[in-house]
Amino acid sequence: MKVQKIELANKLSKLKAVMPKKTPMAALQTVLVKDGYLIASDLEITAMVKCEGMSDASESFLIPDTMIPLISSLPAGEVEFIPEKVKDGMQITMKTGKIVNKFQSLDPEVYPASKTMSGEVKSVEIDAEDLTQGITHVLFAVGTDEASRMMQALSMSCADGYLNFRGLDGHMCAWDSVPMEGTFNLLVPRRSAQQILNMDMQGTVVLETDGSTARFVTEYVTVETRLIAGEYFKTDKLYAEMPQTAQINRKEFIEAISRASSIKQDTNVIKLTFGIEAVKIEMENNRNIYAEEVNLKVGVNNSVRIGFDPRLLLAALKSFESDYIFLNIDDAAHPIKLQSDESSLKAVVLPIAIKQ
Repeated sequence: MKVQKIELANKLSKLKAVMPKKTPMAALQTVLVKDGYLIASDLEITAMVKCEGMSDASESFLIPDTMIPLISSLPAGEVEFIPEKVKDGMQITMKTGKIVNKFQSLDPEVYPASKTMSGEVKSVEIDAEDLTQGITHVLFAVGTDEASRMMQALSMSCADGYLNFRGLDGHMCAWDSVPMEGTFNLLVPRRSAQQILNMDMQGTVVLETDGSTARFVTEYVTVETRLIAGEYFKTDKLYAEMPQTAQINRKEFIEAISRASSIKQDTNVIKLTFGIEAVKIEMENNRNIYAEEVNLKVGVNNSVRIGFDPRLLLAALKSFESDYIFLNIDDAAHPIKLQSDESSLKAVVLPIAIKQ
């Protein structure tokens, strides 16, 4: 089999994140070349990407993970792979120009097969841009805490003409939606959602699910994932309207919070005081005090002082794309709700108690 190095290296880099670093199943630390596709799996996620430049799509073999850094470092040009069976499995000879390398590998027959869906399989189509944008908007709020499996899920629920994307980690949450007909509820693991973004899907995505597995399929890329079982959190009440709303330039707000965070220590809290014309941003530790005011496009009539973890607040602000953002607030004991008039995205960040 022959293929251009640049195409192979780019696609292997997208699959690398799927391969487990430690596993008793050696085959999972390889990439399967089969039927013109490159395939990687950790038994929870399987990712497939079509390699259009293969000279012989009928060949099947396994590229061990030890070959991937070398492939990336090869000079531009055509790379040839020659698999052959040996006593202990397979040997792969890789040639490009005057460079020749031989690697021990495994028989491709030992690679675990993709899961077959069973029972009723639902199928819908979604534009890849809508899918990736929805995931991108809420992924920051999906938890990474291994102690809470449900908070590691990105919820994709379709009902009443909309596909809703939700994330929640106990400190913040996010909700976005796009028009779609259908009815299903998927709890996609955070790693799987991130891998969908890594694969740079284009065009139309066919989403198939039997309730325990979901498959996202395009002409060139497929990501299959096991789903998290259970019922997602009831989050609608978290997005209830609060009595006051301010509006601010998002970029200026992010820059000011970032500057204040430069003196942050582990126990620091950023303090925001909303007024009629501006929001005052304060942060202090035992050696430094930072204060800055940012003008509000729309202020509040009743001054409110609220404390936040700046890391969480910045993550929420950066998930938006609009120039201006609305900040829906109540008091120091209630969360702040962020939204824009340019998208359906909503985010909520819980406060941290401060001394007034």
